[in-house]
Parts: sequence; structure tokens; C-alpha cells
Amino acid sequence: RGNANFIDPLIVALETRVDLLGDFHLQAGSPAVDVGTDVGAPPVDFDGEQRPSGAGFDMSADEFFIPPPPSMHVGDLHGWSRTIRPGEPTERWKAAVTVHIHDSDHNPVADATVTADLTWISRDTGRSVTRTYTCVTSVGGSCVVSRWLNPLRVLDQVTWTVTDVAHATLPYMPADNHDPDGGDGTTVVVNRP
Repeated sequence: RGNANFIDPLIVALETRVDLLGDFHLQAGSPAVDVGTDVGAPPVDFDGEQRPSGAGFDMSADEFFIPPPPSMHVGDLHGWSRTIRPGEPTERWKAAVTVHIHDSDHNPVADATVTADLTWISRDTGRSVTRTYTCVTSVGGSCVVSRWLNPLRVLDQVTWTVTDVAHATLPYMPADNHDPDGGDGTTVVVNRP
């Protein structure tokens, strides 16, 4: 380091121990970031992370990696229904969906506002009808949106579609939606019981 031409690569902790062990990860702002070439560079760094991770290869055994910012997505979408007063003139059925919101580490997200569209076919007109509903997730990351329907006016099947999820700090990443039941985490069909 006594060399006047030396440029500090800004590694985390260069130890001057005899065994030469130290933390050779690059720090933010290192002049070695994105200035290397792919000539002879392995496809992964010594941590197993893909190279390059920025605008170019890093001039180091370590590829400086900026993890993606935390985000949220639908982690489970469960449609369900129930009937009250079956067979009576005042019969109604409830079409509902329970939405579970997860962060990028699959932890539940509280206080996320879920917007979902409910679409059905009108028995009167044969036309598609859509209504929009919202709910706010609990500490457990879930909320329920529902609507009571008249079977004389609505066909026996409806579709819930999550159209947006809003949160004070986490962006919504709909491409990450998934459903352990095999759905896409965005749309679920609910049948009249």
C-alpha cells in the first residue's frame, strides 16, 4: 500500500494476517465494479452469484451484488362460497376470496390494500358485469373480499381478479404472484355451492 499508483479497491476487510484470510467482498463505490471483462471470467463469483450483476464484470473474484429491493406479491389466492336460505325466494350465495400477501422473502405483509374485481354474467342481460372491491391485510398478511349474490340474477360462477396491491413502503410485483393450489395467484373462479 506504500505504492503511489495503488488504487484502493474498497474491499470489505483486507486483513494483513499471515494466512491472508480476510473479507474480499467489494464495497459500494469500489473502482473495481463493472470495469472487468468477460475474458477468462467465470460465470459465477466465489459466492456462487451470477456474473455480471451490474453493467459489466467486476475486476475481482467477487461480483458486487445489489439485492433487489423488497417487494410484495400475492402468495395465495383462495376462492370460496356459501349459501344462506337455500331453496327459499330470498336465497343468496356469497362469493369470496381470501388473499394472502407476501414480501419478497415470503413473509406476511400487513396493511396492504388489495383491490380485486368480481366479474359475473347477468342472467337478465347475458352481459358481463364487473364490480371492484378492496380489503386491507391483517398482521397475518391476509384479507377477504366478498359479495352476496342473488342466484336469480347471477349465473352460478364468478371470477375474482386481483388488480392491484398498495402498501406504504413495498412495491407490488404482480409477475411474482403465485398460488400453492396451482393457480396464477391473480385470478380465481368461484362456483355457487
